[in-house]
Amino acid sequence: MVPESKKKVLLFITKSNWGGAQRYVYDVAANLDPNNFTVVVASGGTGDAAAPPGQLAEKLAEAGITFRYLPGLTRSVSLRSELLALREMWHCLRSERPDIVHLNSSKAAALGAALAWLAGVKKRVFTVHGFPYDAKRPRWQRYLITLITTITFLFATDIICICQPDLAQAKQHRFHRGKLHLIPNGISNAGPANERHLVRGQWSQDFPKLANVSPDTIWLGTGTELCERKGIYQVITAISQLPPNAPPYHLCVVGTGPLQSTLTTLAEDLGVSQHVTFLGFVTELESKLIAFDGFVLSSFKEGLPYILLELGRVGIPIIASEIDGIPDIITDQVDGQLVDPHNIPGLRDALLRLLTQTTVYQEKARILQNKIQTTFSLSRMIAETENVYLRD
Repeated sequence: MVPESKKKVLLFITKSNWGGAQRYVYDVAANLDPNNFTVVVASGGTGDAAAPPGQLAEKLAEAGITFRYLPGLTRSVSLRSELLALREMWHCLRSERPDIVHLNSSKAAALGAALAWLAGVKKRVFTVHGFPYDAKRPRWQRYLITLITTITFLFATDIICICQPDLAQAKQHRFHRGKLHLIPNGISNAGPANERHLVRGQWSQDFPKLANVSPDTIWLGTGTELCERKGIYQVITAISQLPPNAPPYHLCVVGTGPLQSTLTTLAEDLGVSQHVTFLGFVTELESKLIAFDGFVLSSFKEGLPYILLELGRVGIPIIASEIDGIPDIITDQVDGQLVDPHNIPGLRDALLRLLTQTTVYQEKARILQNKIQTTFSLSRMIAETENVYLRD
């Protein structure tokens, strides 16, 4: 039985795999003040119908946080799946009887906002992790998603935006008045304890190509997911245009995805495969970022990416796309470099500067490191989220 002084928080999210939104849910659930809140997280599986729970569920279990598996909550859209998800979410609301419902991801929010209102939950919080109608879709789908988002805004009592562009878009919707809060993602100031040479040594054992690179080689990282929106095609093309006298470098591509074979072939066709290693899925990537001398995030679509916060925390120089929430983190030419991801010659020139002006870029990384510790701290994110929960 929960003491009356405590508030019960029920967090909904569509999928329980591990991505930015799932990490956000985990960070909130694991770091709310236990003297004031008790937490339950409810989610579907990894996306497909009846898919098993994913890494989010595993991490919550390790942290001792209650997880409710809702197999009907999937990423696919159909009348049957929506009715099943509605029934499961309703039963969850009625059995848990939360004081606060915190909705994450568009589908869970669309289904859960009205249900929470019907269940009599007075505090209904929705965190925007990007607006899905921005993606390339048929016009009718965009109209439908816009309508659903508007309904979510109507039934939510509070709307959290994690970056300035999302806040600007949220202001264009109806029913937002007095509900909007800008609370950037945050991470712990305690960085990973691993040392650079230890991480490189481990990867050199796993990947013979890395074991053969010379000690003065500059390690560049990119990726996290091998899909079109991450712009890895552009990074590989850009390094193929570096001049022959450029300092020695090696590009480590992190992650898996549908473009892996395409990108491998591209590196071979452009004659740079000897400079590229595909690392695949890297467990506990956060603790291994220290291996890199620089990182390139040339995405076409992002929110407020955790990967940049993690890189900044350990002082890794960054080149990133000037899109969405990235400029909230990086100020161009002050604490990193921003580029147009569509401009491959511009990306090539930025990479060349990173390779040749290492001292300059290391100083930018130190400035970013200080910013992360203040503006993007986990303690600040949690404190501001708790204030939203408790405000009248």
